[in-house]
Amino acid sequence: MAVKLAEAAKLAVRAEQAIKTGEDAAQVLADLKKIYGEKGAAQVGDSTSAAGLGLRIAAGVAERAKIARGNLDPKLLDRLQTSGVKFSRADTLWIIEYAKPGAPLAWLEKGDVNRGLIHTLFRHAGEFAQAGVRVEDIPALLKKALTGGTRVGTQGEGRTIFQVVFNGKSQRVAISVGDSGFVIGANIA
Repeated sequence: MAVKLAEAAKLAVRAEQAIKTGEDAAQVLADLKKIYGEKGAAQVGDSTSAAGLGLRIAAGVAERAKIARGNLDPKLLDRLQTSGVKFSRADTLWIIEYAKPGAPLAWLEKGDVNRGLIHTLFRHAGEFAQAGVRVEDIPALLKKALTGGTRVGTQGEGRTIFQVVFNGKSQRVAISVGDSGFVIGANIA
């Protein structure tokens, strides 16, 4: 019992560090996923639970990605706004031209546990880390896959698998893009 309490305390310290700095975020998220699994994350109300800590880490990494995003193309943002789709200009991390029928633009937002970057980090950061992709680089990988990747298949119902060379390494990433162009989620394929 004392050993499990000590392990839990160490994980909590690592989680708080990941929330603040993003340090070791992918591994902490993977460790937390082992504890709570993938079920029940949407019902998390306690920010100190394993799933709650995971969500706080993912949200912290997404917020740092928003801060580091650079300038967004105002013409693409205006096109998105005039198209009538619902989006958050403030939370948009990137926006690109995209060749999906009915969705001439694609964009990634911070999102939440069910969609966007937070969803992708919360559910799949450990997988990206195992493939050699740092959590900070996930938004750039998704953007590069959608703009320059080769479509090589489909995962499940509609998550297109792209092959792309990213940071000198070939990656296969599955990305769900909604009918509006919103990036719902992604994982290593």
